[in-house]
Amino acid sequence: MTHQEIGSTYRETGAAGANQFELVAMLYDVLLDDLRRAIQAIRAGNVEARSFELQHALRVLEQLQGSLNMEHGNEVAANLDRLYSIVRAK
Repeated sequence: MTHQEIGSTYRETGAAGANQFELVAMLYDVLLDDLRRAIQAIRAGNVEARSFELQHALRVLEQLQGSLNMEHGNEVAANLDRLYSIVRAK
């Protein structure tokens, strides 16, 4: 089992019993890991790995944006929605 597979299994197991806030925190952790690996790939000149990691980061952002509760989240949800849209566009 590779390091990534172990991490994925660990996150899946943790997500099964997590509440809504813990799931969002886990998504942020995944996003940061994706960005760190993308930076490493950029430094190494590995275009394929960079593309993979950035595409995954975009999917995580999409998940975060899709999970916003615009009805109850008020201004915070609206601000995060705008932030996620800007980041995804860049």
